Amino acid sequence: MVDSDKRCLEVHFRKEAFLIYARPYTVDEVRQLFAANGLTIRKIFTHPSISTILPEDILTTEIFKSYGDLTQARRYRQAIVEVEDNQPARDALAKVDEELARSPQNLGAYILATGLKEKR
Repeated sequence: MVDSDKRCLEVHFRKEAFLIYARPYTVDEVRQLFAANGLTIRKIFTHPSISTILPEDILTTEIFKSYGDLTQARRYRQAIVEVEDNQPARDALAKVDEELARSPQNLGAYILATGLKEKR
């Protein structure tokens, strides 16, 4: 998520949040910035980020194990679950991300650009 007021990108990775100085640009704006500064773009593509907008629990599965013991303090039994990695969801997400990354329409959320300084 981009916070325009703080000019930072909030990136969630492995249950941690990182704030990175950023400003949202379009691909056309990046092209204009390169040209205005005497740079020639060699390659430009976008990096998909579907996983950054999904809640972490989509990528895990809760497996019911048993019910906890009923005590006088509780009127209901508590379910005991185990959390496992949802590899099929991760694989499907990786395929979507790969298609976005290879798209000529630059459909990813992050722009990656490489260029050269023109000799004068």
